[in-house]
Amino acid sequence: MGNMFKRTQAACDLPLDDAYCEQVVKGAVKLLHEHGLQLTSHKVRTWFSSGKGVILKPERICFEPDAIYLYLEDMRSRIDSPPQEIAFEHGHPWSCLNWADIEQGVVRPATEADLVRAVKFLDAYGVPGHVPPIALNAYPPSLRDLHGTRICLEHSPVYGAPTHTPGEKELDLYKQMSRVVNRQIWVLAMLIVNPMKFDDAVLEFVIDHHQDKELAIEMTGGLPCVGSTCPLVFPAAHMQGLAEDLAACMFMHAITGEYPPPYLRGGPFDMRFMNYCVAGSEYALLDLANRRLHEYLCGVPRNWGYLLSMSRWPDQQAAHERTVSCWLQAMNGATFFHGSGQLASDEVFSLEQVVIDRTIVKGAERMVKGLKWDTSFERSYQIIEEGLTQGNYLNHDSTLDEYRDFYGQRELFPAMNLAQWRVHHKPTPISMVQEIIDTYLAKHTFQREDHEIRELRRICQYGEKSL
Repeated sequence: MGNMFKRTQAACDLPLDDAYCEQVVKGAVKLLHEHGLQLTSHKVRTWFSSGKGVILKPERICFEPDAIYLYLEDMRSRIDSPPQEIAFEHGHPWSCLNWADIEQGVVRPATEADLVRAVKFLDAYGVPGHVPPIALNAYPPSLRDLHGTRICLEHSPVYGAPTHTPGEKELDLYKQMSRVVNRQIWVLAMLIVNPMKFDDAVLEFVIDHHQDKELAIEMTGGLPCVGSTCPLVFPAAHMQGLAEDLAACMFMHAITGEYPPPYLRGGPFDMRFMNYCVAGSEYALLDLANRRLHEYLCGVPRNWGYLLSMSRWPDQQAAHERTVSCWLQAMNGATFFHGSGQLASDEVFSLEQVVIDRTIVKGAERMVKGLKWDTSFERSYQIIEEGLTQGNYLNHDSTLDEYRDFYGQRELFPAMNLAQWRVHHKPTPISMVQEIIDTYLAKHTFQREDHEIRELRRICQYGEKSL
């Protein structure tokens, strides 16, 4: 993968050598020492005040350079090398606002039946996740996460979580749900508000609740938007993004004692459409640059990526943008891809796209797997001679032995010629996808006990009155 990145780097003319990365780290450390992050919460400032290497200034928190470099050194020493072989996966769709209705040919607000269908299929298809893959506009914003979580919990052992960091009243309801279903409720805590600002309320939440047994709190850094909340200039964009992520890492370490690596994620802000753009060559360039910085800091490639598109429909644009992005990320270390089924960034959800995503991901896995080489020159020469004698290699033992390993297994886009396609009743990609969806929906068997469902609904009824 290292050689592949060097070729990509040369083609893109990105100066991402160690000298560049060292400059980025120096810039980030200087930012954290001289400017730090805005932090006004008295509770968090008091909590931080006893930490080593922390400098409290009026409404800001800064860090001593030695403390930052020590963290980076300790972090790198604790990161394990990735396994030689690992199965590629996709999952973790975000909660989209709309549903791609293939039968009607429209994008529309999702219904409760759509959400039930989505989580049942995702479970049966083996696509992991947390939050409801679609948001239900039938409920007011204050109750949308609560009811979405409830519906997921009724039909899934995996899905069901809020999309935001909840306040105390709402949090208590999720804790009650956790006890009903006997599993933790996942909560996202995004610690950073770009540019260079801690989210006081989220940090207070983590301090208060990081030991709650009902919750699985996942902390993360910010999401800098190049050209909007961070500079459209390099290495300035990298310096600011790394500074924000390192501050988040220092907080996470103080809370958990662990050494998480910097998040290092960000995309371009396209002023033509006033939109955060998660597709195209610009997004791919930023991802490649962030991956190089991650590998410099951690010593190993970053093993996750994203399946994203600006298309509103599971169409040619979506397939193009997701394939290019996925395969580039895979060639540079990614083996798990978030955002499966998301379209128009995270505005539309499509079950059909989830199935197409699997074929894209499996194609990337096959490509990264590479070719099997026979180290025996004599054996290779013998195979050629035997094939020349037979006139082809179709029935040769080597072809039969290697066939299954050489050809990747995929559900979609079979390599049929025109005559074969006609014999098989002219299937389209979407018709094949819908057949797969129906097959897996028929395999779904999970169902909550009636008394658990009644209790989950009682909790939501109480929430309707109290929130």
